Formats: sequence, structure tokens, C-alpha cells
Amino acid sequence: MDTKKKPVHPRTKTTATGAKKVAKKSTTASTTTSTKPKPTKTISTSTKPKVKKTTSTTKTTASKSKPKAVSQDEQPLPTVADPYIEPEPCACKTKPPRVDDWEAQAMLLHERDAFFEKQMKQPFWTIPMGTGFAPWLGVKGTPKTGMEAAIWWCTTKMDPPKMPLLLDPDEAHAVDTFYSYRHTMILEAKKMVVDTMQGQRSHEQIMEDNRKALVNAMKYGETLYIRLANGAPDFKEKYTDPESFPIEVFDQEAVSEVMTRYADRVFDEKGELKAGDNLFESTHPFGKCVQYEDTDQGYFLVRRGFEVIVESHFTTDDFAEFLEWSLPMDKMQPIHVTIN
Repeated sequence: MDTKKKPVHPRTKTTATGAKKVAKKSTTASTTTSTKPKPTKTISTSTKPKVKKTTSTTKTTASKSKPKAVSQDEQPLPTVADPYIEPEPCACKTKPPRVDDWEAQAMLLHERDAFFEKQMKQPFWTIPMGTGFAPWLGVKGTPKTGMEAAIWWCTTKMDPPKMPLLLDPDEAHAVDTFYSYRHTMILEAKKMVVDTMQGQRSHEQIMEDNRKALVNAMKYGETLYIRLANGAPDFKEKYTDPESFPIEVFDQEAVSEVMTRYADRVFDEKGELKAGDNLFESTHPFGKCVQYEDTDQGYFLVRRGFEVIVESHFTTDDFAEFLEWSLPMDKMQPIHVTIN
């Protein structure tokens, strides 16, 4: 009899020894699990940093050794600890000094006075219109543009003050453009002559329109811009009248007086601000031009900002000849405004 046992398939092999071995393996496995817990994701991250982070840290350290070039636009802004940073010198003229640099300001004001004193010796002034031609522009109350500085000088610093006559012969007519963007009451002087010749307006209508322009400019604090263009109307006799458009419109002393006495805000003897006197029915030459309809229940004050500017397109060679019989030239200060 064949005593050999038939081979048992591994899957069907269930011996005691095998069971013991399996049990032993399971016991070992359970023991291992209990003694060495399976590492969690949190513990692994905290104890063993990722290789990727270590690599990026290495790159950052390497990049610090070689700083990246920063463009001019990416320069860091100044901190609060820097109270003032001196600007880089530009191609234009020197900028005005700082407010606390009184010694430098005094020197610039001296240069300004010398500049205008030199201009006063000429038959007409020549002033660049814009900014940057002189370092004293904008210093201690001085206007920032050359044209405005010239107007300020001849209306406040000259004794007696004179009415600015702006000569604007350039084809661009920059002066006209400048005042077209401001609070301006434009009086077209050349149109008066054309309307009179063509019969479009009578002389009485023209004078009434001029009166309204003067009164509204005073009432709303605007510039009365008398635009002569290339004309020369007779303002000495024909187009002036004591009750509508007096000749004192071209007298800067009369304009300055109406602003220091009859304005909405004037200084009293103590240096305090107060309302000025009533211009309506006053002895001032402009008082007769104000009618009751123009007043506030019989009271009329000139608003701050009122001024009179005369403009002409004549050249420096022709203005004296054509305007001599048109305007009181002894009351005027010709100023040739350039755009260079």
C-alpha cells in the first residue's frame, strides 16, 4: 500500500503548525503596530521637513548672495525718518528754495527786484509767459509764471501802479488762450468798431454792454479782459462815459482803490477783515456804473478776484504808434509776453 500522502495545495494547507505560524505572524504584527504607531501626516511634516522646502530655502540663501538688480521705478519709497530728500537737478532752471531757507530766499527776492528794476528802464517789458525762466518764481508770494509775476509787479509794486497792457503778437496768441480758461469777462473791443460801422449795434447799446461787463466782473470777482486784438478803438473819448464805462477803467489806481475800500473783504485800521463800503452811489468813478438792479437791496460790494487786463496783438514796433490815441498810455505798462 502506497503510504505517500497526496500533496495538499498551499491554499488548502491548514496545519496546526501553519496556524501557529500565522498566529505568530499576526501577534508580531499587532505587537509592532502597538509599539510603533504608524506615523501620521502631521508628525511627518513637523519632524521631517519636505525636501522641496529645503531646496527652496537653499535657493533663497543663494539668491541673497547675488542681489537682483532693481529698476529705477522699483526703488523703495523714502521712510518717515527722511524729512526732506533733495530732488535731482533737472535741465530747467533752479527750483525755489525751501521755506526755512530764509537766506537763500532773500537772495532770490533781491534778484527778482533787480530783474524788474532793469525792465522798468525799457520802453516795454519782455517777460516769458511760463514757468522756469527765473529761480525766484513762486518765492514768498511771487506768482509762479512770468506773465503773472509781471502783472503782480506793475499793479502792486510800482508807485504809482500801472495798468498791464499785454502785447501778444505771436500767431498762437497764448495770452488769449490763457485767459479763456480763467474766470474772465471778455470785452471784444475790435467788435465795437465793426458793429458800429455795420450798424449791428448802436453806440448806446455798445456802451450798455460795456457797463454790464464791468459791473458783472466786479460783482462776480472776475477779470475784465479788454481784448483789443489788432484794433485800436477810441477809448479816450468815443467809447468811454462817466455813467457807463469811465476812462478810469484804464487807471490801475482806481482799480486798486475799489479793491481796498469797496471789496467784500477789506482790512480795517486794526488789520482785521471786514466788509467794505457800499460802492453803489459812492464817489468812486465805478460807483456811477452800478444801477439799483445790480445791487442786493441797494448794496454792492466788489468781490475778490476782480482785475482789469488789456491785451493787444500789435508788435513791439507798432503798438505805440497805433495805441497812442486809443488808450491813456501814461497809465499803461506795456508787457511783451513771449512763449519761449
